Amino acid sequence: MKNLLVLILFLSSIINYAQKPYKEFQFVNIKEGIPKVGVSSIVQDNQGFIWIGTTGTGLYKFDGIDYTPYKFDFENTHSLSNNLVQCLFLDSKNRLWCGTENGLNLYDRDLDHFKKVQLNTDLDYKENVFALEEDAAGNLLVGTDRKGLYKLDINTLLTERILNKKSPDLSITSIRHTKQGKTFVGTNLGLKEIDFIHNKLIDTRIFAGEEKSINHAISNLYIDAKDNLWIGFERENGVYKCGLTNDRNNNIIRLNKFDITSKKIMKIIQLSDSTLMIGTENDGLFHLEENGDVIKNYVSNKTEENSILHNSIWELFIDKNDRIWMGYFNSGVAVSDKLYDKFKDIKSLPNKNNSLTIPSVSSVVKDKTGNLWISTDGGGIDVYNPKNAKITHINKENNTVYSGLNSNYIVSLFLDSKNNLWAGSWDNGIYLLKNGSKKFINFSKHNPVKNFKANTVRSFSEDSKGTIWIATFFEGLHSYTPTTNTFTKFNSKEFVAHQSLCNKLMVVFVDAEDAIWVGTADGLFRITRLENDTFNVVSLKTRMQKEYGHLSDVSHILSIYESSKNEIWIGTRGAGLCRYNKKEDTYTWYNKSKGFEEENIAAIIEDNDKNIWVSGNSGLTKIDIEEEKFTNYTSNDGLLSNDFNFGAVLKDEKGILYFGDFKGLDYFNPKEIATNASLPSLHFTDFKLFNEKVIPLTENSPLEKVISETKNIQLSHTQSVFTIEYTGLNYTRPEKNNYAYYLEGYETTWNYVGHKRNATYTNLDHGDYIFKLKASNNDGVWSNVPLELNITILPPWWKTNWAILGYILVFLLCIYLLNSLTQQRIKEKEILKNERLAQSQNDELNQKKLQFFTNISHEFRTPLTLIINPIKDIISNKELDLPQSVKNKHAIIYKNTNRLYGVDK
Repeated sequence: MKNLLVLILFLSSIINYAQKPYKEFQFVNIKEGIPKVGVSSIVQDNQGFIWIGTTGTGLYKFDGIDYTPYKFDFENTHSLSNNLVQCLFLDSKNRLWCGTENGLNLYDRDLDHFKKVQLNTDLDYKENVFALEEDAAGNLLVGTDRKGLYKLDINTLLTERILNKKSPDLSITSIRHTKQGKTFVGTNLGLKEIDFIHNKLIDTRIFAGEEKSINHAISNLYIDAKDNLWIGFERENGVYKCGLTNDRNNNIIRLNKFDITSKKIMKIIQLSDSTLMIGTENDGLFHLEENGDVIKNYVSNKTEENSILHNSIWELFIDKNDRIWMGYFNSGVAVSDKLYDKFKDIKSLPNKNNSLTIPSVSSVVKDKTGNLWISTDGGGIDVYNPKNAKITHINKENNTVYSGLNSNYIVSLFLDSKNNLWAGSWDNGIYLLKNGSKKFINFSKHNPVKNFKANTVRSFSEDSKGTIWIATFFEGLHSYTPTTNTFTKFNSKEFVAHQSLCNKLMVVFVDAEDAIWVGTADGLFRITRLENDTFNVVSLKTRMQKEYGHLSDVSHILSIYESSKNEIWIGTRGAGLCRYNKKEDTYTWYNKSKGFEEENIAAIIEDNDKNIWVSGNSGLTKIDIEEEKFTNYTSNDGLLSNDFNFGAVLKDEKGILYFGDFKGLDYFNPKEIATNASLPSLHFTDFKLFNEKVIPLTENSPLEKVISETKNIQLSHTQSVFTIEYTGLNYTRPEKNNYAYYLEGYETTWNYVGHKRNATYTNLDHGDYIFKLKASNNDGVWSNVPLELNITILPPWWKTNWAILGYILVFLLCIYLLNSLTQQRIKEKEILKNERLAQSQNDELNQKKLQFFTNISHEFRTPLTLIINPIKDIISNKELDLPQSVKNKHAIIYKNTNRLYGVDK
């Protein structure tokens, strides 16, 4: 009974395990850009940047497209102290610490450089930092090679050595701190823990089994989501899983040993599904159950296309979006991203028989057993069994399972209602494989039958009566009637009247009403059967040209399809896609004018959600008819190729779509296509003046911090030509990120610039501007809140406010001086005027005086003459004997009269 119970439990565990499927991980190497050396550490900072430490070439910051290197430079005191990076750590304050072979470095994000932190006062002492961790008090624990453990106050940068009396020269390889406050330390002498009270390292005791301690050299420690301690060893001992008590002691009370490898354990991580991944040295990557069962061991295999590149996995890291980053030894960095590939594929692999014979898939059908029949251009037919992924080849060289196929150039496959397989070849007609048969029957010029002598067969279709319609490239339209096993060639007058129906037929399609649509290289035709087996043939070429705009490109028809709404979809070469509404007799064109980029429509299909999918030379495009929304998928989304073959399309009973291209067969369920909803994290990465990088705090530099940490920037008028570089962090297909920006104050609309990651402005006027940036991820999801940078361009000194104030003052002074001068001139003119007036008045007065004197003189002259002459006569008359006194008086009268007379003159 006991044995039966054990057996039941064992079988139950097997069944439970079998019922729990696990995804296989595919790792894709990221963009080249770092040397092929060992990758020792990978972390993601709070801004989203990935930091990659290497053993010999320094440290790299990765934004999905570009790498920014940080290396040792003996001329630069702010460079990394050594190029051999041992570990990286992001503390609780989001500061990045870098342990190197020559000491500890702290990253200064504001100035984008490093500061070396001295652990020991002995400057000659070389500090090889192996491990970093933060304790509950916020101190940084620093593990070194052969110099033990240090505790660093991250605020003061003062250090204190944690003692280990038994072995002071201990090598610390890994440190892990539990939620309960205990700190485990992995060393070259086994597992230790920190006694913070006495500031020393002590051996960790084991309270399970016979072992009392773990004394083997440890390479890596990890604490999982359930607080189990996982221990990876340097050699021989594999991995231990330690169960801890849920208290502050965290004693080890369970110990499980998993001998998965004898090689060194490099890194242990836990995935979101609670399974673990373990990287080893030279033994590949292990995917483990929590109980230690190996789900898969990923190893390098040159014959496997998707195998890992190297068996030494030095680093594993899970980012914020659950991507798994893997650092190799000498093979770079790879990422497993569940959103990386949206499509599955079947393809041709070199030197691998269980793959497609030839990459170029021309057609695909699915039989009732679920097998895919895939025709290739040059490889015949490959039959893919999805149950076991086995491929059976059918061609000239492989005819043991199926015989009779002696052409390798099969361009079309068709499975009729009776499960007969029709294969159209380019060079040897039709091959018919009847249901249940293993031998193909050939109909061609070499094996002619009545009414069929064609070698190049492009397309098949079937009407409601079971008649098979056949489009040949050179011999026109044919049909096959199964009830009579006869072919019919349509060369009656109604067909011959349209020369295009006689050759270069590209596709034939029978719609739900049994109307026959024939696409040729020179137009589209609709054929309906009339009574007495006659036909009405209508050319739609002229109508389509008119609706499009009379362009001849609409005449080359590549594909025809009828949707669930009974609308006919027509694919052309060069003119895009056309939808014909039979009820309304209307044509609707989809081309670049409507935002539909595909010009050559190779194949058309409708999914279960009524969306139309088309293939061409620009990948696959999904058309949401109701919203007229177009979603394009390319090789950047995981398609094998952007170039698809004509008519190579299938929708199976599960709604899975298959498209054949030049590199294989892509297939997917449209309902399961995952959209990346993660918004890009926006950052400015560089700032340039006149195409020269600007370094903060240098002469004439407008930056006090690097541009990524700058919110406001002030430029002089001589610095008005600048370039802003930016990025949107999205590590899923980052090459598909799109950007848009505009400068508020200068522009009013967004500039959608595609993948361009810089913006340049020249000779802007002085003033205040705001540079705004937004981005979309690989699936076209745009960021909601733009990143902004405030920019002030200062005016030249002659346009500053002080200069303008000076101009106003000078202007006012000039006005004052002008006014003063004017007033002075007015006063001077008034004075001069007054002087002239006074002079004029004086002259007039003098003139009047003169006139007065003249008049007076004239009045005086006559009497004076009458006086002076007699007196003169009396004086001069000798005969008169007058007394002397009288004479004297006469002389006085004469003198004064003569004097008065002279004045009058």
